[in-house]
Amino acid sequence: MAKILKMGGEMFNRSMYFIGGCAFIGLGYEVLTHGGWWSVKSGIFIYYDELRIPIGILKIIIGLLLLFYSFLGKFHKQQTVICPKCEEIVERTGAKEIHCLECGTKMEELKGFFERHPEKGERGQTPIKRAAN
Repeated sequence: MAKILKMGGEMFNRSMYFIGGCAFIGLGYEVLTHGGWWSVKSGIFIYYDELRIPIGILKIIIGLLLLFYSFLGKFHKQQTVICPKCEEIVERTGAKEIHCLECGTKMEELKGFFERHPEKGERGQTPIKRAAN
């Protein structure tokens, strides 16, 4: 369940960056072509006069950066680790070293764990007791 919520949060962040990028590009286009934009809420026209070209280009660049960041996909870089003693599996996001909550042993990466510890089981077997949420 926690993994689903993390994925939902990641998708929400990506969609907000995407929407913000599209909005900045639209505002930049309006500033470049019309010199500003019409504010519906206040009923005034925001006009940039001589600064419309640099401000429009800046808004488009900011929008492109937001769009690029939304497709980059490095929001939650997760890594799966396993405890060599009690074989507890945990997904970590940012901590460099993590210790098992059950026994206090330093956890190792799951990738290549069974090659480093052949006594724990073969690759086809699953010697894992339970997975942490």
